Amino acid sequence: MKKLFIWLMLVVFAVNMVSMGICCKKVEEAAPVAEEEEEVVEEPVPEETVSPELAPYLEASIDWRQFEGEEITFIGNVEPNQEAIMELVPVFEELTGIKVTHELVNEEILRQKTTLDVTSKTGVYDLLLVDPTYMPLFVKDDGLEDLGLFLEDPRLTDINWYDWPSDFPEGFLQMGQQNDIQYGIPLHLSGTLMFYRKDLFQDAGIDAPAKTMDELMDQASKLYNPEEEMYGIAMRGMRGAGLNVFIWVCFLKSFGGTWFDQNWKPMLDSPEAIKSVEFYADILNEYGPPGVSSWEWSKTLAAMQAGNVAIVIDTPAFAISIEDPDKSKTAGLWGYAPQPAGPNGITMDPYSWYVGINKNSKNKEAAWLFLTWMTSKEVQTLIGGPAIYVSRLSVNNNPEWQKIYPWLSEWQTALMENVKYADPDARPRIPEWPQVGDITGAALESVIAGESTAKDAMDDAVKLITKVMDEAGY
Repeated sequence: MKKLFIWLMLVVFAVNMVSMGICCKKVEEAAPVAEEEEEVVEEPVPEETVSPELAPYLEASIDWRQFEGEEITFIGNVEPNQEAIMELVPVFEELTGIKVTHELVNEEILRQKTTLDVTSKTGVYDLLLVDPTYMPLFVKDDGLEDLGLFLEDPRLTDINWYDWPSDFPEGFLQMGQQNDIQYGIPLHLSGTLMFYRKDLFQDAGIDAPAKTMDELMDQASKLYNPEEEMYGIAMRGMRGAGLNVFIWVCFLKSFGGTWFDQNWKPMLDSPEAIKSVEFYADILNEYGPPGVSSWEWSKTLAAMQAGNVAIVIDTPAFAISIEDPDKSKTAGLWGYAPQPAGPNGITMDPYSWYVGINKNSKNKEAAWLFLTWMTSKEVQTLIGGPAIYVSRLSVNNNPEWQKIYPWLSEWQTALMENVKYADPDARPRIPEWPQVGDITGAALESVIAGESTAKDAMDDAVKLITKVMDEAGY
């Protein structure tokens, strides 16, 4: 009995020992010795970097990427301003995610393609470069969109960033309107200006550029030296509403002529109009280059760069090309002045290409973002400012440009003086203008070419223009 008791006690002891071991193990597992924790240092999240090229545009309080993935097309003109802008298109595509296809062609092809696209309502091009004299025709055909729809939408336009409308000259904004509706934004400020060779003037003993038409004729005669391939004056002779008429209309108005009377009766057969044609043809035939009746702007520019002409009246845009020593033999030799006055004073024919949106575009809002980008201060500064002719006052008037281009101060002074005489209706802004202008251009060319007298040519032009106006219901 005693042995049985001892044996039972041993069993109980053993069971207790096992239980204690298990409990101790659980305690050890449940409460391990605390180790000193290492301090966790969080790595800073890197800030998203913004490309310096995009930063200025991101200051606008709009979402540039709201039309990401859309594709737009633009058709423009082959000229330095637009060529420079198109080189920056990758920046716009990175900014917006919008794909841009662009096509640059010469002026006449541009007018043909845009007219066909607008009148046929095909919507091939989302954005169009528009000649302001063609704008009434496009509006009449309901081919251009009202840009006020985009300018007044805060999703699409930050008015303060875009600085609308105060940073654009009022007269040039008006040329982009019909019935007080804005259909185009001006891409640059241009028109007409007089250029003269300062070195040749000095050699000929001429103290200053002509201030009157009589002085212009006199100076052209003194500088005419065909044996040395030096011609006194060159202007556009080739027919066209935007070619010879673009320059000659300044003479028409300066001599007191006008296109129509108050009842839309053509007045190009008036004594004043005929006198302006005679003067224009005479000065070119007597002191201009041979074959001048076929000269358009590119031939005039080439003659200026080659050193074959002393006086020119044409677009201010020529300056950047004639002052570039890599392109021009006459760089540094040019002076700039307002046009001479006729019996009725001075008239400048202002001009700008306008960017508009096709009424039949399927991507109008994406197109608007491209339009605001290409006419922004940032882009106009990047492409070269006033030296490459731009439309914004803040860019044109920045004095820093004069440090880069020594000739710019005199050019700007002359241009701003000439702008005082700008007539937005120097060429009438009516839908029938392309026909009226081309009829007039053909008549003017025939006089310059010696094929007709000024009176006969203008009499015939009036008959044709009267028919156009009658058929249009005037």
